[in-house]
Amino acid sequence: VNAPIAGTFVTDGSGPAIAACLAAARTSSPCEQGIDDQKIKSALVRLTWQVSPRNKFAAYFDEIDKFRGHAMFAGDDYNTASVVWNSPAYHTGSAKWTSTVSSRFMLEGGYSNNTEDYTNESQPGVNQPRFSQGWYAGAARRDLDLVTTSVQPLISNISTQSPLRYNLQASGSYVTGSHNIKVGWQRTFGHFGHTYDGNADLDQQYRSNSTGIPFTVPNTVAVYNTPMAPREELMYDQGIYAQDQWTVKRLTLNAGLRYEWVDARVPAQDAPAGRFTPARSYPETPHVPKQHDPAPRFGLAYDLFGNGKTALKYSINRYNASRTTGDANSGAQRYNPLARTSATLNWTDLNRDNIAQGELGCVYLTANCEIDLSGLPSNFGFRALTVQDPNIQRTWNLEQGVEVQHELLPRVSVTASYYRGNFHDLLFSDNRSITLNDWTAYSVFNPMDGTPMTIYDFKLAPGATTKPAVDTFDTNNSQQKRWFVTYG
Repeated sequence: VNAPIAGTFVTDGSGPAIAACLAAARTSSPCEQGIDDQKIKSALVRLTWQVSPRNKFAAYFDEIDKFRGHAMFAGDDYNTASVVWNSPAYHTGSAKWTSTVSSRFMLEGGYSNNTEDYTNESQPGVNQPRFSQGWYAGAARRDLDLVTTSVQPLISNISTQSPLRYNLQASGSYVTGSHNIKVGWQRTFGHFGHTYDGNADLDQQYRSNSTGIPFTVPNTVAVYNTPMAPREELMYDQGIYAQDQWTVKRLTLNAGLRYEWVDARVPAQDAPAGRFTPARSYPETPHVPKQHDPAPRFGLAYDLFGNGKTALKYSINRYNASRTTGDANSGAQRYNPLARTSATLNWTDLNRDNIAQGELGCVYLTANCEIDLSGLPSNFGFRALTVQDPNIQRTWNLEQGVEVQHELLPRVSVTASYYRGNFHDLLFSDNRSITLNDWTAYSVFNPMDGTPMTIYDFKLAPGATTKPAVDTFDTNNSQQKRWFVTYG
């Protein structure tokens, strides 16, 4: 699938060439448009083996190789600022054994895997050896006024993502028709890896409204704490369950209990020194989180008139919040001290070579120091750690539902339903470095009715120029509630 991308041009990547294409875009002879060339190769193998009259083995493996030759946005230079997307390992597989022990008893066991490694890379030849002359000169150029990029993709667009998950499960079912029982076990585990890197550890940014030609007025740089390769691991998310179904005359009851355990961690990690950050090393952060909770389920269905045409249904179930490695809001990634961060700093191109020069410790506007590094936080590159309450509880939802279903005609029915869910033990994050004394009250007038009202603004300590360091503590807020209602 070759997709033309609006607002892209095939040029030599220079400011005058891009400016000419921007002007030509409004004429009858526009520049050649950039094409995002894509292809997917997919192969699927499925196997079923009847081992014996009562035993069956089934497996499949699905491999997808996706390639994007020039992933880009409007304004990106086709030859240098577009991204190559590869999927070195992108597949799903499973294997399952089924055994019909008797006419009423069946055993099942299985394994599955999902791997979705993909890379967002620069075009061939764009990446340069770290700290070489070409590496410094190869920073992305981003014009903030004309919204165009050249030389290299923005560092925020260059990364690799490597999520991997395994699943094991087993169950046994006893079925009579009026009474059905099932018990089972499930366990999933895996990891999520990332890498971030790019030329010069920065993006050069320009303002060009006065000239109309991109990359002519150096303005700022966006510096990054690259390189790094953070990783999170899900040790296990497992549960055991039992469910029972009884049918007594016109009433069918379903009851079940599932108990779940989860444990995730951030392994010990290291990151080499970058241009704007020293080498970093962190010990393991275990049990983020480590929790165990019940998840009961109950439902009933009643044949209202005994003719099989009108059913009244009710259910009440508890659902525990899912836990994954790659969830930056509630998963292990939230507690990983290695995270990509950036800062925007002033840049003056003193020698007019169009290369942002400057290293940690240099004095701004002196030889080889064109970046105002005084604006870089002293702890840049070191993520402010989020601490988890050892007694934190898993967020859960208690959901109830009522439903009426009626058959109007053969093969035609209508349904009316009402569901309500209430969420408990919501995540609450408190920045412990800020207290009530750090806020100042102001009186303003309500624009709606003119009455006075009080608002609060952050107050800096005497002589301070920045807010206190972030010290986030994750716990539960018993007073905070969230719910939803659906009906139809």
